[in-house]
Amino acid sequence: MNAKAKAMRKQYKSEGPGEDRLLLMIQSLFANRFSLRRHYETIVAPVYFLVGANRAGGTSTGLQVTPEGSCIRVENSTPPHPNACGSVGLGLNHLEAREISMVRLAEVLARVLDRQMIDRTGRPEKFNVSLRRAPDEHDVARASDDAILLLPDTPAVFTAVREQLGLKLEPGKAPVKLLSSITPRSPARTDPGLLRLSGCTSDDAAWPCG
Repeated sequence: MNAKAKAMRKQYKSEGPGEDRLLLMIQSLFANRFSLRRHYETIVAPVYFLVGANRAGGTSTGLQVTPEGSCIRVENSTPPHPNACGSVGLGLNHLEAREISMVRLAEVLARVLDRQMIDRTGRPEKFNVSLRRAPDEHDVARASDDAILLLPDTPAVFTAVREQLGLKLEPGKAPVKLLSSITPRSPARTDPGLLRLSGCTSDDAAWPCG
């Protein structure tokens, strides 16, 4: 196992089995393996801000500071253990997570709403999260299609986040970094695997394999 793969594995273990984080690491490894160059641009785009709902009284049953011993610390589990610290289970109409930060929660909710989300709660603790919501038009990106049986009056995500988590999703605009293009590096440095994927051969005069 090379150094980059070991570093990815170590980061994966320390941050928990979040699929979006794993996909980003795979994207980075793929880019390095095939000598691809990623180009980003920063634009002002619509986002959601995750903030406190400022509710008077009441408790947030779906959001609890993680008690000691309420999750299992495991180095590796396939499939991921549902009670592992840092685990996130995202279904069609529910979310279950163990010992995650507010930043991580914002990342997960961003997948549900297909829009970047910025944490502005100011909460540094780790939380256990349990959210029940009715699917709606925002369900365009989710980890799985599994659903659980819910009451007919289960609210949509915006109301569910406010009522069950004591948080609020506020629309706004902010600078966001977006991937604009992916280009190969110079032909002399291009990985043979990329050339094979492209169909390039040593006899191809139009595009020498370098």
